[in-house]
Amino acid sequence: MNVNKPMYNQPNVNKTMYIELLGEIKKLRQDLNLVEFHKSRKNIHLGINCNGCGRNPLTGIRYKCLMCPNFNFCEICESNYNSSESNIVHDTKHFFVKIRNTDIYNFVCNNR
Repeated sequence: MNVNKPMYNQPNVNKTMYIELLGEIKKLRQDLNLVEFHKSRKNIHLGINCNGCGRNPLTGIRYKCLMCPNFNFCEICESNYNSSESNIVHDTKHFFVKIRNTDIYNFVCNNR
């Protein structure tokens, strides 16, 4: 199916569902591009998910809360979570550490 060719004027195709599917396809393409970009830079945090958007694995810069045992943000959610438009709930008094490589972070934490 060619997603660039409008199909909603075809019989048996719901225009609303078609537009929603195109939006989902666009989001999936952006996610894939983001993963490919960070894979080339080795910024994939396997086993870590973002508590803001649920992205798993977390890609890009990881922000780990220093006060909560298992709370992480991706760079997008971290930059938005204090904005008035965000629906992410987390204590704004908590501090986050910026982690580029989870393996190095784990190594340092385990070898203190």
